[in-house]
Amino acid sequence: MDISPYKKHNKRKTMISVLTITYQRHHLLEEAMQSFLLQDFTGESEMVIINDSPDVKYKFDHPKVRVINCDERFPSISSKLEWGYKQCKYDYIYRLDDDDLLAPHALSLVHDDI
Repeated sequence: MDISPYKKHNKRKTMISVLTITYQRHHLLEEAMQSFLLQDFTGESEMVIINDSPDVKYKFDHPKVRVINCDERFPSISSKLEWGYKQCKYDYIYRLDDDDLLAPHALSLVHDDI
């Protein structure tokens, strides 16, 4: 009998959202997006980008990347993150800053630790 408090789940069905918030840093954002797209993770994943610069609108046509352009600035980074978390469609969320990169195996490693 297993009395572990941890839920068992089917790892093959694990889906991961990568949440990135940004503000007028397209040159950094492009690299972060590229590092997401080069992942070796074979499960379902998405990258959700929250841009709250009213002067800049990003567009990227890829089925795994969703860019949400907001017309107004959020009052704080925490409120931007909170709203961003609600936009992610998967239960597991990896936070990636726009000036950071994912190693090619990052999501696979996260998946293995779930």
